[in-house]
Amino acid sequence: MNQTLHIFLKDARRFWAEIVVSAAVIATFIGICTALHGDRPDVHDVRLQIMATLAGLLMVHVPVSWWVLITRVIHAERLVGDTQFWITRPYVWSKLLSAKMLFLLAFLYLPFFIAQCLILAIAGFAPQSLVSGMLYNLLLLTACVILPLAAVAAVTSNFARMTLTLLGIFLLSFAFATLTAIYFATPGNGVTSYVGVRICFALALVVCSAAMVLQYALRKVWLSRAVLIPLPFLMLAAISIGSKYDQAQMVRNYPTAQTAPIQLSYTPNPRSFQTSNFQASANVKIPVSISLTESGVPDGFAVLPDAARIQIQAPDGSHWESEWQGGDGYKFLPGESRFSPNFSMPLQVFSKFQFVPLNVQVIFAITQVQAGKVTTIPMPLEKVTVPDFGICSPVSWESVIGQAVGISCISPLRDPPLTHISTHWSQGPCSDAQPAPDSGLLGTAWSGSLDREPAQLSIVPFVDLPINLSNSEIVNTPGGKPRYLCAGMPITFTQYDRVARMTTSVDIHDFHLPKVSVQGSTLTVTQ
Repeated sequence: MNQTLHIFLKDARRFWAEIVVSAAVIATFIGICTALHGDRPDVHDVRLQIMATLAGLLMVHVPVSWWVLITRVIHAERLVGDTQFWITRPYVWSKLLSAKMLFLLAFLYLPFFIAQCLILAIAGFAPQSLVSGMLYNLLLLTACVILPLAAVAAVTSNFARMTLTLLGIFLLSFAFATLTAIYFATPGNGVTSYVGVRICFALALVVCSAAMVLQYALRKVWLSRAVLIPLPFLMLAAISIGSKYDQAQMVRNYPTAQTAPIQLSYTPNPRSFQTSNFQASANVKIPVSISLTESGVPDGFAVLPDAARIQIQAPDGSHWESEWQGGDGYKFLPGESRFSPNFSMPLQVFSKFQFVPLNVQVIFAITQVQAGKVTTIPMPLEKVTVPDFGICSPVSWESVIGQAVGISCISPLRDPPLTHISTHWSQGPCSDAQPAPDSGLLGTAWSGSLDREPAQLSIVPFVDLPINLSNSEIVNTPGGKPRYLCAGMPITFTQYDRVARMTTSVDIHDFHLPKVSVQGSTLTVTQ
C-alpha cells in the first residue's frame, strides 16, 4: 500500500498541469451546461446558439482531456521495451497498476462525478436520488472510452505512437463505415439488437481489462496486442449474432394475438406519390411504402408498432419473406388515422416481383400500452418540475418577445417514461384575458421511452427533450406564423405502461410494387 501511494503522489506532482487542464475543461463544461438552461430559452437567441455550439465542442474536449491524462500517467512507467528506469526499482506490478487506477479515480472519475452532481443540482434535480444512474453512466463510459484508451496506452511506448494508433483506428472505422455504405447503398432498417450491444459492452470491459493486466504482469507487448486486436471483429460478430438471436426471439416475445387491440386495412391513395434517389448498386435495397388505415384502439390505451415483417406471394406461386424490420415510430391512440409503413427489399428480389400483382401479408409486432399516471400543470412562465418526467420551460422566439411558442424539457440521465403530452394553442398572441382551457386547436406530442435502463451513455447528465407539439404553426401563412401557448393553459402529461406484446397482420391483394428507373448511377423509386 505504501508503494501504491508513493507512485500515486509522484504522478500527482508530475502531472499537475494535465490535472489542472482536465479540471478546467470540466469546470467550463459545468458553466456552459447550466447557462444553456435558463428559465425561458429563446430558440432564436444568438447567445443561446453560441453556448450550444460551445457545449458541443466541450463534449468533445472532455474525452480529449481524458485521453491526454490517461496516456501521460500510464506512459510515466511505460510498459513497452526493456530500458525503462522503473524495472530496476523494486516495483510490484500489481501495486503499479493499482496506483494508476487510483490516479484515474482521483483525477478523472471523481471530478466527472462531482460535475454531474453539480449540473443536475443546478438544473433542478436531486443528485442524491440519481446516484445509481450516474454510476451506471460511468460504467458505460469506462467500457466505451476510458478503458480502451488505457489499454491502448499500455501497449504503446509514447504519446506519438498512442496518437498514431488512435488515428489508425479512426481511419479504419471510417473506411469500414464508408465501404459498408457503398456496398449496401441504402441504410438498413433492421431490428436493433440490444443483446448484441450488451455483449459489446461486456467484451470491451473484459478484453481491455485482460490486456492491461497481462501487460502490467508480463510486459509482453505482442501478447497484449494479440488480445486487443480481435476486439473489433468480436464486436462485429456479437452484433451479427445478437441480431440473429433477436430475430429468432420475435415470435416468442410477440405471440400471435387472438384478438388484436387494433384493426388495420389497406387504403391506397392513387393521387399521392413520392420519389427517392439512391446510388445504383447490386446490393441496394428498394424501399416500399404501403398505405394503411388503423382504427379500433380502445379508450385509455395506445398501440406501438415495434417491427414489421412482409410475406409476398406471386401468381406463379413464388414466395419471399423478409426479416423483421424496425418500426417507423408510429404511436396510435383511439380514433382512426392513416399511416405508411416502409419495408426494404433486395434489388434481386424486387426485380423478380416488380411487374406482377402480389398477395402481401404485413405482420406487425405491436406493443399495447395503457394510460397510467396523469399530471396536469398550467403553462409555466418559468421552469417547472413535472413529476416523473423532467423539468420544463416555455420556449419563445426573438421576434415575439413575451410570447411562448412551445415548451422544452430535460430529463435526468435518460429518457423519461413514455408520455403523451397535450394542450391547446391560442390562435393569436396571449393577453390578460386568457382563453378557456378547452379552446383553441389541440397540440399533442410523444416523448420518452418504454426502455428503463438506469442511464444513457452521455457526457451530459440529462437528456434534452424538445416537445414538438402538433399544429404549432398556422398553415398557408408567410414564414409559418406561430401559434402561442398562453400562461395558465393546462398541459397534460399522460404516462403509458406496457400491457402486452403481440403480432397482428393485414392481408393485401393485387398489390403492385413501385416503379424503379435507373439513369447512369442513380436509381429512382416512385411510389
